[in-house]
Amino acid sequence: MDPRRPLTYHEGIGTGVAVLGIAAACYLATATVELRRMYADFGDVALPGITRIVQHPVWLYGVPLALIAAFVAAHVWRPRHALLAIAAVAVAVDVFWYVAAWAPIHALSGMIR
Repeated sequence: MDPRRPLTYHEGIGTGVAVLGIAAACYLATATVELRRMYADFGDVALPGITRIVQHPVWLYGVPLALIAAFVAAHVWRPRHALLAIAAVAVAVDVFWYVAAWAPIHALSGMIR
């Protein structure tokens, strides 16, 4: 018999949202690499600080791996509400990442006449 406690309904919801957030982070990592190549074609322009943060390899590989590690650890040890917290963090990170990665494009779109 498994001594771990069963997951509650809310933790099941947290699991689903966390999985979607982790999948989005993995997609954003691949999309950000393509954006980095496009921004390199802009020439020597100063990118916003938040864009430089999300283009750094530590962010590109570290954030998805940290989310996956936290998700696995939460399933193994099952602390209360950890999966809900991981889901909230994953969604917040994804929103920040999207806004930061596409910030130069949104800034340029206002200059098109």
